[in-house]
Amino acid sequence: MKRQAATISSFGFALIPVGAFAQNAASPQLPINYSNRKIAAVKTTTPPTIDGDLSDACWATAPTAETFTDGQNGNLVADGTTAQILYDEKFLYVSFKCKDSQSDKIVARETVRDTQYQGNGTDDDNVEVSFDAFNTRKFEALSRFSLNALGTRSALLAGGRANKVEWQGDWDGAVKRTTEGWTAEMRIPWKILNYPSSKKPLNIGLNFGRFQNRTRIFSQWSNLTASGFLEREGEWTGVEAPKTAFRPHTSLLPYVLFGNKGGTPTFNSGVDARITLTPQLTGIASLNPDFATVENALTSIQFSRRERIADETRPFFLEGGNNFRVANINIIGNYFLSQRIGRFDVGTKLYGNVTSKDRLGLLQTIEFGKRNDFALNWNHSQSDTSSIDFFVSQKSANDDNNTVGVVNEQFRRGKLDISGQVALSSGRNAGGDAKQFSILYQDKLNLSAIAYQEVSPLFRAADGFVSFTDNRGALLVENWGAEWRKGFWRGFFVNAEASHSWHYDGKPFQRGGDVSLNLQTRKDVSLNFGANYNRFDDQTDATFSAGFTVGSSNRFRQWGADVSWGKLGDRPSFFVGPHFSYRVFRKLDIGFNGSVQSLDGVTHQQQLTFNYELSPTRSLGGRVVFQNGATNAYAFYRNSGGKGVNLFVIFGDPNAQKSVLKLQVKAVYPFG
Repeated sequence: MKRQAATISSFGFALIPVGAFAQNAASPQLPINYSNRKIAAVKTTTPPTIDGDLSDACWATAPTAETFTDGQNGNLVADGTTAQILYDEKFLYVSFKCKDSQSDKIVARETVRDTQYQGNGTDDDNVEVSFDAFNTRKFEALSRFSLNALGTRSALLAGGRANKVEWQGDWDGAVKRTTEGWTAEMRIPWKILNYPSSKKPLNIGLNFGRFQNRTRIFSQWSNLTASGFLEREGEWTGVEAPKTAFRPHTSLLPYVLFGNKGGTPTFNSGVDARITLTPQLTGIASLNPDFATVENALTSIQFSRRERIADETRPFFLEGGNNFRVANINIIGNYFLSQRIGRFDVGTKLYGNVTSKDRLGLLQTIEFGKRNDFALNWNHSQSDTSSIDFFVSQKSANDDNNTVGVVNEQFRRGKLDISGQVALSSGRNAGGDAKQFSILYQDKLNLSAIAYQEVSPLFRAADGFVSFTDNRGALLVENWGAEWRKGFWRGFFVNAEASHSWHYDGKPFQRGGDVSLNLQTRKDVSLNFGANYNRFDDQTDATFSAGFTVGSSNRFRQWGADVSWGKLGDRPSFFVGPHFSYRVFRKLDIGFNGSVQSLDGVTHQQQLTFNYELSPTRSLGGRVVFQNGATNAYAFYRNSGGKGVNLFVIFGDPNAQKSVLKLQVKAVYPFG
């Protein structure tokens, strides 16, 4: 569900997402019966027709989840929601009845599958069911399914999945408008969920949620509070998982790629394989994968003292990618970053649950004769609120070798979260260690944290991202926010940070802090203000920033700009970044992001994108990037996101610096 999240950050690196804004400090305490709720499992012999109409006979006797509460403050919501759940040997069936006293103001715009859980998501009216099949009370173990009020489906499966339907697993959903609001139905196959093998009935973590655009309220059946404490999730009791004998299943995605560059024909081919070894454990293999047709995310040209890393977009690394995240709270950096691995010839991956308390992520890629990369993460849950990670990564190349080992432990008691980690590195130009200890407190209105870290001069993670080495110091963070249900202002959020660190020889490294303020109006306008003052060694950064976005929750009609000014490294600096995104003619999406930085000269980047939606799975589009005198333009046709053969036709090169005369035609054929 779309929820605004406060995020602690230090050294430009995200630590942990926490619950959204609370309403006010005087909000009543959450009644205990609105958390840790239970609903009995009931099998059906007459499954419903998935058409959004809840008149099927089976729903009349299905167990009901009622009384949804405001996720921000625990209050009952005015427009109630009712959810029901049934199952049989093949499917799980879920229904929602959403009352809305102003049904003419229901908002639903998104038609592209899985948009809810990608990027910034959507703010459409929508419903969600989440399953924690192993009952671990961990976010990475959740499988989430959502329908907006148009019936557009979105899924986010535990561990992470690539977006090909044959691999992600297909499921059905439908909605219907009624005089009282709207209704929804889902049919989810057991086979796309990872669940424990057991002859005894299971208790599965479960929750239902609804987001109402008009009131901005995200309500839940089992209230996790604004902090999102998963130990408060609901439970689906006495579930008899499918008794049919499990058989390992293999599915293949071979591809062929025909091209022509500068009059020279080209050809490439390869295959991806996905093997379901057990209901809990999945294996992936990739032979000669093609990443040339994958559009890379762009990084900003705005000045930064840390390396900027673009988001991962390659399917092989997205599949099961969450299993390689070592820690939720980490101010040092990221010990494994798949973007560090470029082209490879063969890749394998194994991920999932080994037991109900143990989760595995294993990856290896090989570029014959040049490079070998390996990563392993083992996560053991000691309780609902504590876990320990054992991680190791290794890069072996003709010109480089590096090994990193990490132990990370984290536990929470109530609102207090404590974590610590130790990392060691060895290999070329490496041999140091990194350590971190943090204490975090989160409540309805605020999140407070203090952390101490040390990163020695010789610590190196070749396949990771570490912001700075040769420093030790402390960080203080305060997040504070509020959201109101009435009035001109919809809410605000304040983030303040202060840090002080030294080099290992005792000389000061970084000292200073920054503060940012976000204001949101009921008219869907977002205002941002910020101030930063930091000394890095003998240089000073002192800047102010401001920005606005009109239609901040509506990507189909949105525009704004950001500006910052001051000095960076004792040099005058000015930055401006206009942006907009609009949908015209009901099918054509146009987006623009601009950046101009004045610092030791002027650098600029303008990105114009367009996408014409022929259907939810077929579109025409392209991107033009102007950057410092170089221009790259390309156009494409795609038929993907559904079942069957995927087809891509690309004119140009999505990842080139300058435009090239190139044609590529790629077809992906699913088997199994």
